[in-house]
Amino acid sequence: MGLTASGRLAVVVLDTLAASADDDSLVLLLGAVAAGALRTQLRRDARRWAAATAGADGPGAFEASSAAAALTALAAHTGPVAFIAPDVPGLDAALMKALLSDLDDGVGVAFGPTFDASPYLVATPTPDAELLALAAGHRDELFAGVAARGIAIGLLRSQRRLASAADARALAADPATPLELGALLAAGLDVRARR
Repeated sequence: MGLTASGRLAVVVLDTLAASADDDSLVLLLGAVAAGALRTQLRRDARRWAAATAGADGPGAFEASSAAAALTALAAHTGPVAFIAPDVPGLDAALMKALLSDLDDGVGVAFGPTFDASPYLVATPTPDAELLALAAGHRDELFAGVAARGIAIGLLRSQRRLASAADARALAADPATPLELGALLAAGLDVRARR
């Protein structure tokens, strides 16, 4: 994987694409230990997806705490790059295929929205600081920037983050939730229900 028409894909798990840490409802619902275990599993899954998507013979998969750090790490990379959030459980092979297809089709930016309209995935044919900065905001800002440049946008499927109590309840009830996360959610909800 990781080979596109415009070169080898680099993938960055980017912390600033995650939901705000202001909402503590997940901790209140599940407890600190279970919420921490879920966040650890989500990050592990994002790392795995990034590595599989980038491929073994490409520029690789990275983690970064900021867009500036990510772009610095990619300074020598001139090919396509994807930035993903570490708090989305729906990273799978179908998403990988759709992303690579969009890049092969020549889109200027591929965008994966969450249910709150913020991005969980932003990909460009080359590292692009301006588009990444726009993507860190609301979807409308990114779309306006893309329109101003006159480039095509590839819209990937929407995803639910796992950042709040409402997200946890919804994902616990969703049969498409990955098994490992579903088990952690069920265990966390069950333990809290018994207290």
